Amino acid sequence: MGPLDRRQRELEERKELILEKSRELFFEKGFDAVTIQDICDAVEFGRSAIYGLFESKEEIYSHIYLEALKILIDLSGLIDPGGEDFDTEFMKLGEIIYRFYDEYTDYFMAMSHFSTKSMIHSKIPPKILEQKEALFEESARTFHELMDTYIARNIVRAVDPGEFLLLYYAGVIGIIGILLIAEDEEDRDKIRHAVMTHTEIYREGIKV
Repeated sequence: MGPLDRRQRELEERKELILEKSRELFFEKGFDAVTIQDICDAVEFGRSAIYGLFESKEEIYSHIYLEALKILIDLSGLIDPGGEDFDTEFMKLGEIIYRFYDEYTDYFMAMSHFSTKSMIHSKIPPKILEQKEALFEESARTFHELMDTYIARNIVRAVDPGEFLLLYYAGVIGIIGILLIAEDEEDRDKIRHAVMTHTEIYREGIKV
């Protein structure tokens, strides 16, 4: 291994360490409470070392969003786009969102925060935003295929699957957020019931 290869490997290892420690801080304190200095202290690097690999705290945070989308891509495999029962397959959408919240709560909360803060987007390099868009499209692919299948069968109305999914996600994320604020203690059964009820309403509303 030559000097350049060794240097590249060291930079990649440093980048992974920064991401690992930053993830721990963001999950523990939340995005707004974490500063670049907190990250510097956690990894024992100076600011120049951090900024040599990342343009901003927002860029570091965006990698958590990319990881969250990869989790959603895996979960989306629950849906069978060619399934014979539309009701069953559509309801899996609610199961996916609830499982994402229940099993990957920190990622769910980080993704929700990222999605509602325009200032975060403004400080993220275009190449990262392009990755985000590509992964989001991949996470929605099976649902799009499901909708296309049943639109063709005249079971559901001819709507734009992307717009429909965006509205659904916005609603269900809002519902979970409201319940988390309203409850003295986290009641996951209540949250699951609300998510599935919301999904059922959308399912019935989309039918021909």
